[in-house]
Amino acid sequence: MGARRAVLAAVVAAALAVPLTAVSASADDVGTSPKSVLAGAATGLSGAWGTTVDSHGYTYVTDGNAVRVYAPGATGNAAPVRVISGAATLLSSPQGVAVNPAGYVFVASSGSASVSVYAPGADGNVAPVRRIAGPATTLAQPGGLRLTSQGGVLVSDVSADAVVEFAPTASGNVAPRKRLAGPATQIDWAYDLALGSDGALYVATHGGVLVFAAMVDGNVAPVREIGGLTSGLGFVTGVAVDSSKDVYAASYYENMVVVFGPGANGDATPLRRLTGASTQLSAPLGVYLRGDRALVAVQAGSLAVNTYAPLVPFRAPSAVRALGVSGSTKAATRTVSWQAPATSGGKAVTGYTVVVKHGSKTLLSKHVSASTRSVKVARATLSPGTNTVTVRAVNAVGSGSSASKAFKATFSKPGKVRSLAVHGSSKATSRSVTWKTPTSTGGKPVTKYVVTVKKGSKTLWSKTVKASTHKVSVPRSKLRAGTDTVYVKAVTSIGTGSAASKSFTVKK
Repeated sequence: MGARRAVLAAVVAAALAVPLTAVSASADDVGTSPKSVLAGAATGLSGAWGTTVDSHGYTYVTDGNAVRVYAPGATGNAAPVRVISGAATLLSSPQGVAVNPAGYVFVASSGSASVSVYAPGADGNVAPVRRIAGPATTLAQPGGLRLTSQGGVLVSDVSADAVVEFAPTASGNVAPRKRLAGPATQIDWAYDLALGSDGALYVATHGGVLVFAAMVDGNVAPVREIGGLTSGLGFVTGVAVDSSKDVYAASYYENMVVVFGPGANGDATPLRRLTGASTQLSAPLGVYLRGDRALVAVQAGSLAVNTYAPLVPFRAPSAVRALGVSGSTKAATRTVSWQAPATSGGKAVTGYTVVVKHGSKTLLSKHVSASTRSVKVARATLSPGTNTVTVRAVNAVGSGSSASKAFKATFSKPGKVRSLAVHGSSKATSRSVTWKTPTSTGGKPVTKYVVTVKKGSKTLWSKTVKASTHKVSVPRSKLRAGTDTVYVKAVTSIGTGSAASKSFTVKK
């Protein structure tokens, strides 16, 4: 392993003498100048490698045998506000660095095959509060370091071609709880690693970026491998992933940071490349993405830490998944359900819009909360035939791509009114006709009733009343002696139902 560590040192030292590799021009190449450059004698930088930014905006840089901490917004020839350095720290060629929510600083030392943990606010020649080191750890040359959402300590072991995970409180000569290694992994010098919001593991290797579904134990193959001539990747020394699952890879020899879109696989065309003299990239090593997507990149060639404006802006969410409509075509209500989009665009989903249409006519439009995954649609809201529901996720950027689902709804004319009756004596000056709503309205609400009185085939009296009316009064003057018959029909938007009839006697 010592020989391989020496090879790595030689590669780093010689990188600036290597001509730039020709890359595809099909990507969106940007020559953005850094927003800020931290460099100069006061910074103390002499061999910077890894970087991170804590929740308060402080920038941590592993450098030489030290960890230098800079104030939020520090730029130019700014001195660090704290430096963890000295014999008591046990630091030896530190590379990866991470800070947990409580402020504890985790540092991977490649020179001593260890991970040291320092108290919040640690400064000067201070001993670590705990240290992971010893044969049981299997560590040979720790490189990148990341913390899982549960506090697990992930370390890329460069010369061992492995990634290991320790428990959040691991200390001493302890075995990792997981170790990803073996020929199936395709790991070839694991320089750095990153974690996606979905738990996916990204490993920077000699020829590209390997993607694993999660941190796993054993000799497990990656689900994707990004690399090849089109990708423009060569010696990848740093990797980061944003909340949209865009992958950022620092390509050391090429003086580039290459960005790939979500799901990139194989010899993928980059989404964007940060490249060119104006970028001031010089043998980039560690990279880190801040919450606002600003990119922080350590430069081995210029002994600087550059910060760039976001290379990929926040986007609207992708389409919702698994959109479906349940319930029969005649069901009183239909349930529209979906799953959250695969990517939120980098901003939290704030809600969903649900629109139901029949052709170009909007039947329902509703906005629901981000936690909602289903909406009930009354049959009465729908139109006969094919309806289409469209659901979009919404975030602070805007509405995402639409997902649509066509579904049918069937209706019928209303049934007969119930309990039709005629009240009053045969000689009364008026007769009252009453009824009740049909048992079945055919799926649409009753809009009106038509009441007709006949003697035989001759119409004596007719009246149309609103849906809320269930009683009419028929003047005796409109009736004829003998037997008359009243007919009542319910009407909906689908049509007029069958008539219910009732005969009654009229005397002179």
